[in-house]
Amino acid sequence: MTTENMLSVVLEFSSANDMLDDCIGEGMMVDSLSSCIEWMYEKILEEDSLDNEEEGVIALMQHLDEDYYECKTYIEKGKYLVYTDDSLEEAMYNFYKSLYDDIEMPNIPTNMQSYIDIDAWIKDKIREEGSDILASYDGNTIEKIVNGSYYYLFKQ
Repeated sequence: MTTENMLSVVLEFSSANDMLDDCIGEGMMVDSLSSCIEWMYEKILEEDSLDNEEEGVIALMQHLDEDYYECKTYIEKGKYLVYTDDSLEEAMYNFYKSLYDDIEMPNIPTNMQSYIDIDAWIKDKIREEGSDILASYDGNTIEKIVNGSYYYLFKQ
């Protein structure tokens, strides 16, 4: 990740004065600004104070090599979907449940519908199709790790 992109994260979660005070307190030379920015970026990640949404933005930054604000805007505008392990399972379940309700169910005779195990059908679809179905743009799941947590990115 570029120094400029790391700086966008540092400035999102820390003031510039705090950043410089911390770097000087660590004995870093002020003329080594890129080292200071990198150190602050790592410190922010290590503090484990970021929530899943913020870490999701950082995961997208890793993929696109864009700054924090640009990636946050992509997510807010729906250009990318970002999920954790738990939220991905829920999103896939909801997608296939909707698919079943809207497309499959109307094609099944009414007297046969009660014999179908919808949850088993959904689990089979998830196993067969995977999560790539959520990436409407290119059908690819992008996997990134931030602070030891997996994030799944889907371009829309």
